[in-house]
Amino acid sequence: MRASTLLLAFLSCTLLWNLSAKAQKITVITSDSNGQITLTQPTVAGTLRLQPGIYAVKYHTSHEQHFIRFLRVTQEQKLSQTRSYTGWYTATELIKAGEARCRVQPLPAKVHATAVKIATDGTARITEIIIKGKREACEL
Repeated sequence: MRASTLLLAFLSCTLLWNLSAKAQKITVITSDSNGQITLTQPTVAGTLRLQPGIYAVKYHTSHEQHFIRFLRVTQEQKLSQTRSYTGWYTATELIKAGEARCRVQPLPAKVHATAVKIATDGTARITEIIIKGKREACEL
């Protein structure tokens, strides 16, 4: 009796795990003309939790380790008043949201646009990033 209960519990957990793996949805977000991506829901990138908004994505290395830096883009309308000109303009500010360590995979050619691959299985998680002009894909 006890063995059959444990077996039934194990099979149920295995079935649920397989169903959840099949329910995973993959989405690719490409950048706009400024190289910025828009996240529409809270998203996990490595150890970071990014809130919905517009982000610039930058790749850099430090001490032979590879990182992706996420910069939150904020835009604000401001009034410029000078003797010769008075008018509104949009001020754009990049605020560092954080960095995530990544693994680099070579690509056959340079990439023409920045893109982010997001896997959703209850929580949106960035799994891969390609940066415009690079020959590498960064896996998180």
